[in-house]
Amino acid sequence: MMKKMKLFRRRQYEIESEENKIGEGHYGNVYRYQEENGHQYAIKILIEEKRQSKQEKEERMRLFIVEKEIMKSINHEFIIKYFDSQSVQSKLGPNTIWIAMEYADAGTFEMFIKNNKDNDDH
Repeated sequence: MMKKMKLFRRRQYEIESEENKIGEGHYGNVYRYQEENGHQYAIKILIEEKRQSKQEKEERMRLFIVEKEIMKSINHEFIIKYFDSQSVQSKLGPNTIWIAMEYADAGTFEMFIKNNKDNDDH
């Protein structure tokens, strides 16, 4: 997968475009990347918050790394697969961390819950 991360870095401006953005969360944004062979990845990018103190940034980085390690340790058919991660010099800032993971085109878990709330018989 390290070759993939090098490919991702070479195409970072394509990946980090607004048209490829599929979501955002507490740590940053998630982008969809599609290889020429059609295989798709979700690239989760930790973005440094300029307004945060050094201590807050370090804690945020630590929690992001913990999340990455948890993803890396889980292998289950119903959980998004982790592929690789790397620190990247990015247009989004220095020390940006990317996590490459399986792309799921069915939407977020939150969307699933909302869409199926009316179908719940309880």
